[in-house]
Amino acid sequence: MNQAQIDFLVINAKMGEDKAFEQLFSLFQQSAVRYAFKILNDAQLAQEAAQNSWIKVAKNVSKLNDPRAFKSWLFQLIRWQSLDLLRKQKQLKESVSLEDIDEPATSHTFVQKQSELGAFIEQLEDIDKQAIHLFYLEKMSILEISNVLSVPVGTIKSRLNRARKTLKSKLLDTKQ
Repeated sequence: MNQAQIDFLVINAKMGEDKAFEQLFSLFQQSAVRYAFKILNDAQLAQEAAQNSWIKVAKNVSKLNDPRAFKSWLFQLIRWQSLDLLRKQKQLKESVSLEDIDEPATSHTFVQKQSELGAFIEQLEDIDKQAIHLFYLEKMSILEISNVLSVPVGTIKSRLNRARKTLKSKLLDTKQ
């Protein structure tokens, strides 16, 4: 779907058209969950973060001034919701004693199943990992990523460059 069609859906959703909102949801839901998973590394929490984000979108889409900003606004909401869930999960873990919980196997299983490159991406700093995900998988512009991560454009460029160099170095090391 091209940007003009997305803008049209956003305008219609702002005017309260349920079908337009449903189409936006269908268009971006999979990407939303995938991005939340990159931050949370937990499928259930990723679904929850995406769901919470869509609730906020439904309540506040009428306040969005620029329809072109919808995608970056959505991903910014997902990032905030994901970080909130991480904070809550950390507080919960601190309040429960370690012997009362089992070691979750999901993160280990996830990394083992990934390709070599995917495993190296997971080793990057969180902000670099998010920048790589948004740029290459979500095909967002550097300006959009800057808005989502709330950092200057130059910082996004340097983080992408640093992440690429790190990944290239690790891939070359494994081939030798």
